[in-house]
Amino acid sequence: MVDQDTSYHGDSYVARFKEELTEDKPDMLVLQLSTNDANTNQKLGKISSDDTFDTQTITGSIEYIINEAHKKWDCPILIYTNPYFESDLYEQMVDSTLELAKKWGVQVLDLYHNSEFKKQDSLYMADEIHPTRAGYLEKWMPLFEEQLNNLLLKK
Repeated sequence: MVDQDTSYHGDSYVARFKEELTEDKPDMLVLQLSTNDANTNQKLGKISSDDTFDTQTITGSIEYIINEAHKKWDCPILIYTNPYFESDLYEQMVDSTLELAKKWGVQVLDLYHNSEFKKQDSLYMADEIHPTRAGYLEKWMPLFEEQLNNLLLKK
């Protein structure tokens, strides 16, 4: 998320949004609440009270992308979280995202607080944050299909 080069130049969500998302009118923007920001201890930041967003923070980066997507496309936005994993920062990120969703009128698919996604069998999760093919197919996909269909029907 955070507008910093971590692995290579331009690898942040903010940089990719600015440089790579050139669609005229997408049906929807789907955004993952990145676990990488939690694992690299990025700054959480605060929800803005105006139209200035600190893209050097997680919250500011999310707000920047939401604001720009609204202006550019006026399409529905879905942010999804990963299932629960042991990280105080990620928990704060999820809570902040839920607040942002209220402020901006975007939807959140919250797998983090979903009890069905806690302590999953290895059939479904390769590790704490990466689903297996079976996990995507049997656990994640049905929830995504429902959420995406609901959002597209509201358009």
